[in-house]
Amino acid sequence: MVVHGAQRTGCGIVFLATSQGAASAVDIALTEALVYGVAEDDEGFMGSRALEEILGHAGRASALVIGPGTGTGDDGRRLVEGILRGVEVPVLLDADAITVFGQSPAELFAAIRGPALLTPHEGEFRRLFPDLTGTSAKVERARQAARRSGATVLLKGPDTVIAAPDGPDKGQLHLCTGPLYHAAPLAFSFTVPIMEGVGVVLMDRWDAEETLRLVERHAITHTHMVPTMFHRMLRLPE
Repeated sequence: MVVHGAQRTGCGIVFLATSQGAASAVDIALTEALVYGVAEDDEGFMGSRALEEILGHAGRASALVIGPGTGTGDDGRRLVEGILRGVEVPVLLDADAITVFGQSPAELFAAIRGPALLTPHEGEFRRLFPDLTGTSAKVERARQAARRSGATVLLKGPDTVIAAPDGPDKGQLHLCTGPLYHAAPLAFSFTVPIMEGVGVVLMDRWDAEETLRLVERHAITHTHMVPTMFHRMLRLPE
């Protein structure tokens, strides 16, 4: 899924490092991706023994994704820590790369040296930031998590929220109403706000009533819509 997503968004050449035992099957299933089999443990997961191989391949990349299918446990945690400390390119952490730090989130935050993106769902978020679960406002939870971790936090859900760690608190929040594979939402409702340190709320799909609900719930200050969307909201019963 990571490879397909990267290809769909136009990343160009995509490299995939996976456990040696799974590499052949994965290579057959993928097209136009370079698949590398790296050292695995007795259970077939990648571990710290694969670190040097992965860092070698990462030297050719402009961004890195860690987590899906990586495996859990102490050795998996050491692998993620080694990658975070050994690369300078932006790193996205998902799935197992988050789960392995459930008992020691401070170790994850200490390992983050450069641009990083954490993509937890609510369960993973609770494991990394247990003291923030009582905060009712989802946007504020994401903002506090980003400042604490030193990473951009994408808190997934029906109304996905993104918060940057060092962006100025401008009292602004942008609602992305369109799919990010379209140029306008990607530019105006995602890239520009994030670069300016403005939080973003992503809609699962556009709906007139849901748009108004999210504007009220999150105190949205900016959005980008086409005339048809405005027309449908104006036709809602008062």
